Amino acid sequence: MNLTYQQTRPYIGHDYQTFGVRSEMLLDGKETGVKLLRLKNGAQLQAEVLCDRGLSLGEVTYKGINLSFLSHTGVVAPTYYVENGKDGFYKNFFGGMMMSCGMTHMGAPCDDAGKSLGLHGPMPCTPAEEVCACVEDKSGTVPEIVVRGKLRQSEVYAEHLMCERTIRLKYGENKISIHDDIKNEGFEKQPFMLLYHFNFGYPLISEHTKVFLAEQECTPRDEIAKNGFDTRYRMDAPGAGRPEECYFCRLRGDADDNTTVVVENEALGLAAALKYNTLQLPFMTEWKSMMAGDYALGVNPGVYTPMGRAHARKNGMLLYIEPDEVKSFDFELSVSDDASGIKALRDAVNAL
Repeated sequence: MNLTYQQTRPYIGHDYQTFGVRSEMLLDGKETGVKLLRLKNGAQLQAEVLCDRGLSLGEVTYKGINLSFLSHTGVVAPTYYVENGKDGFYKNFFGGMMMSCGMTHMGAPCDDAGKSLGLHGPMPCTPAEEVCACVEDKSGTVPEIVVRGKLRQSEVYAEHLMCERTIRLKYGENKISIHDDIKNEGFEKQPFMLLYHFNFGYPLISEHTKVFLAEQECTPRDEIAKNGFDTRYRMDAPGAGRPEECYFCRLRGDADDNTTVVVENEALGLAAALKYNTLQLPFMTEWKSMMAGDYALGVNPGVYTPMGRAHARKNGMLLYIEPDEVKSFDFELSVSDDASGIKALRDAVNAL
């Protein structure tokens, strides 16, 4: 039955039977103490928001089918994080559907302007402040789950940036929207780097999965990626010890500079789509990890490629954020298992 929220009310007791938000805390191993919010949309889309891990999206499922990559580290509490080269990130990289990286650095570890910077910066391990989760407009036809919170990156005698994030999930709509406003609350301009790590996993990702996007240009990161260039948008079966492949892309957008990337598993008849703005985030990195046990696909829009801040500075591509300046970013993640709906997603890409 495809009922409105008001039509379902006679059928249910507590709203959370089908729709709503619940606050939980993890209590095992290195995840102990991590607070999360579990969201239900009333139409079999469920998502986790990890409050203590950068307001990331954790597990996302549709009709019980997992869409996201969850790594074997499991969720790791932020108390274990040390910004130490690649290790600081990889020992804490639980995956999840979306992890934001930045805000003054993202990408490869490097030394820049007298600072040693770890892979992807501290944002993914930052606990959120002022987190609020509620259902709005319950008296209307389409109530909406709204999660708000703030992520602070600050250091005495250095930067003071604040990301204010809003996550929305409407009743019966198989779509998650994310809006970020990042403000420089300090009094000096600061380097600005940002990347959104959207991570898709099995069973959505398998050898039956293809990626559809409006490629304008694409560059392989290294010789390994160059060897796989012709099959970069087709997934393979996992292989033991297979190295990752990374491709740096620019995508075409519509009249409003919005683009769509579709990840479709033809065998499952299931697709997920990510919509974002190419002016806000001009680069997209495909992270293709076909390694057994670390099997994932990353669709990662960013302000630059994940080569690191020193690389961006050297190439004259390093961005800055001025005092009191606000930079905004928007995403829409949707899912469909309807043939006509999946075709509409592919048609949206083909129209770009």
